Amino acid sequence: MIEFNVVDERIVVDKADLISYLNSQKTFVITYKGEVKSSDLAENDILIFKSKEQKKTASSMGMSATPSLAQIFGSSYTIVEESDRVSIDASAAWSDIVALNSTHAHYDDTSSDGIMGFKDDVLEEIGWQAIEFKVTDREIAEVIEKECEGVLLSYHKESPFTFFALGFITDMECAREKARMMAIEVIKDKMANDEDYAYLDDDEEEAARYFGVI
Repeated sequence: MIEFNVVDERIVVDKADLISYLNSQKTFVITYKGEVKSSDLAENDILIFKSKEQKKTASSMGMSATPSLAQIFGSSYTIVEESDRVSIDASAAWSDIVALNSTHAHYDDTSSDGIMGFKDDVLEEIGWQAIEFKVTDREIAEVIEKECEGVLLSYHKESPFTFFALGFITDMECAREKARMMAIEVIKDKMANDEDYAYLDDDEEEAARYFGVI
């Protein structure tokens, strides 16, 4: 996976595209890649911003006026305008970004509880079975993040260390295979070397059979 860390990354948007949507008064979204598009066309996109319905306000001259970019984005986003583009610092908008993306992320690691399951049924079953051998969903996610295609949308700082993320998996077959193989390796190792697993209880035996270890 590639990691897109909102703390460090800046989203660069074509200014003409952005102004066009502002003038249309229609709701729009901005993706992490800097794409500006209609909110109706962005069901599964990874979003940085979604506008509210815009209404022109009366100016001091009695003419209608389009809100400024600062008014459109609000205080959570820092906007730098250049001649042909707009740069967006979304590092203070993490809670808004999570709200925009959590329903279609494949896993959610944005709370102190850590990852509490996967949206994909097969990955969820792998995690459910592997937990009998103390394999965590975070450990499964780390394998997927290292080995498979997708995007890790994160809020990540080294000092003081902070890490929250949403995972979007592009190659689900890779994710399932790598997660399963990791679990099998851990189970085999524990059964061979950990005296706590010298004799399996019913749930551990069921998990071992699920992974084809016994």
